Amino acid sequence: RSPSRGGAGADAGGGGRGGGGGADAADTGYAGGGCGGGAVSWAGVGGGGADTGVCGEPGRDVACDCAVLSASERLAAGTLMIRVTIFKLSKAEMAVIPIVERELILLSGHTLNQLGVWVKLLALTMNGPRIIRGKDDSLAMAQAQILLRSLIGVLVEAHNWLTKGVAAIRVKDIYLPLLDNEGSAAFSAMNKSFGKGMLPSMRSKFSYHNPTPRALERAFEDMDQEYPFDWYVADEHTNSFYSGCEAVVNSGMMAIAPGSNILEQSEAGWHLAIGTANQMSEFLGNLLAKLVEQNFPAGLRQSVTYVEGAPGPRTALSFYFEDLMVPTK
Repeated sequence: RSPSRGGAGADAGGGGRGGGGGADAADTGYAGGGCGGGAVSWAGVGGGGADTGVCGEPGRDVACDCAVLSASERLAAGTLMIRVTIFKLSKAEMAVIPIVERELILLSGHTLNQLGVWVKLLALTMNGPRIIRGKDDSLAMAQAQILLRSLIGVLVEAHNWLTKGVAAIRVKDIYLPLLDNEGSAAFSAMNKSFGKGMLPSMRSKFSYHNPTPRALERAFEDMDQEYPFDWYVADEHTNSFYSGCEAVVNSGMMAIAPGSNILEQSEAGWHLAIGTANQMSEFLGNLLAKLVEQNFPAGLRQSVTYVEGAPGPRTALSFYFEDLMVPTK
């Protein structure tokens, strides 16, 4: 399943229904055909295996009440769950396929993992001002900008390997013609997003690299004269934030986007990044399905499990945390 079809949209201000990450609480897990269906059809990919059945009843697949209920209805009924199909694949099985195909599978999965994590974190962070309400509203938004820059870096790196080298040739010549209409449309839309040059420019000038002194000074000069350069300093470093410093860097990056002011530019930048993450996830999910079909003709062993008790749409990532300890071992 693509990690962000319906999971990286605009419903949560750039995070989306379910928050992405491959398991949308509103419909299904990785495979199509579950509770609500999936973004990518994996029909014929599986090679048999045990299905625990919906709601823990062996032998049942989509014929259950939760297949026709929305996420909010299932949540109200106390039956909200995420359907996850586990495809079994060993190193020995991966070793016998061509090297280029193995590269495509590994990098597709790696990219989908990264997109899922960053989109999920963005959704949780954007939920903060909507749910928590308080002094960390503006800091949560600034925190989201930092996450967005990392997402942009992932998008540009992924587009580079998808469009350059031997793997890119294999995608174009062999796998693109096999994709369904949704996968092909996602690939075309994704390339148009990069054709504008905004994302690569944001990545090279601000996202994966510190801005040059000249770019930093230009961004500072462009800031509104009355903009507050406040610093929030707590006893814990993780609860401190140097707001003005971040605002300058973000203003410089968003100035690359179209718009007559920083608000319009920020909105354009957000929409482009999140939209491109959607398109890339849709395409890579379809590409992975075709890679499996072509390179594992016997299909993959699979089983189905259901995740209950996962955080719902009112989960938020606050800026402030008490006694936050990061393990060092």
